[in-house]
Amino acid sequence: MKTVKKPISLLSLILRSKYWFWLLVLGSFLSTQAQKFETIEAKSIISQIKKGKPINIENAEITGDLDFTKAGFYTETKQNARVIVETPLFFKNCKFRGQVIGFKEVTDLSIASTFSKNLTFIDCIFYQNFNLNSCYVNSVSDFSSSQFYGEVHFENSIFNNPVFFNKAIFAKECFFQNARFRSNLDLSESIFNQNASFQGSDFYDLALFRLAEFRESLDVSLCTFFKNASFNFFSIKNKGLFNNCRFEARLEFENTKATTIEMEECVFENDVLFNELDCASFSINKSLFYKDSPTIDFKQKNTTLFTHDDAKYLGQKLLEIK
Repeated sequence: MKTVKKPISLLSLILRSKYWFWLLVLGSFLSTQAQKFETIEAKSIISQIKKGKPINIENAEITGDLDFTKAGFYTETKQNARVIVETPLFFKNCKFRGQVIGFKEVTDLSIASTFSKNLTFIDCIFYQNFNLNSCYVNSVSDFSSSQFYGEVHFENSIFNNPVFFNKAIFAKECFFQNARFRSNLDLSESIFNQNASFQGSDFYDLALFRLAEFRESLDVSLCTFFKNASFNFFSIKNKGLFNNCRFEARLEFENTKATTIEMEECVFENDVLFNELDCASFSINKSLFYKDSPTIDFKQKNTTLFTHDDAKYLGQKLLEIK
């Protein structure tokens, strides 16, 4: 008897192609075309901020650069200046046609921003670069379900309250090097279409990377995690670099998929869960485990290159890794 194969639908073929990400972006773009958006000039928002008035904007298209450095700054040193934004900022379902600028270098002067109240951009679209390098956020910051088409810069930034990037989409590279997350960070279900770097950052509270998708590489080397970190069910197309990290609390690394994962010269002070790892190469060379000798389980046991040279458990060489 012949087996009749069901034809694969055109939609299925498209969704499986390498262009699925841009189809997702296109679908989101088309879905907004039927909506009516009020047009607001970015400079008028800056004018309201200068007057100390709260910003609460929904369903609007923001034209021009939203440049917080034009809200007035004071000089900290000869090389540094800072803008203090005292009013809460709330944007929902807005489209930003220009750049969002909270950091700027003018001749020999670097101007950064401090946000004293809530910094909220929910379900927004940013078509140009988003730069809040070296910013301080002293209240909740929420970027959930937003889409970033340009580069995103948060290098050297300090977040003193919870930060939400859950279900956000990043089309280009993201830079979070040397950031300080003093409260929860939620990146769950977010999508990074290009490289993302958190190198040298500190996570003082719960860090959620679960169900996040990195379509190129992720670098979280030289980071310290003071509280629990979850990387469950997240995926990296290329390399995941976790070298020289310190995990002081529980680390969950289950059902993770990547081509290469490096966790070399790391220190694990608490529980570690490495279950159902799906990767071609996994390395924990020279890492130290304080609490328990870890059980490491691979989905493809016969094809995964696993190296653990000089990895130790309380001073004893790891000989019983499964």
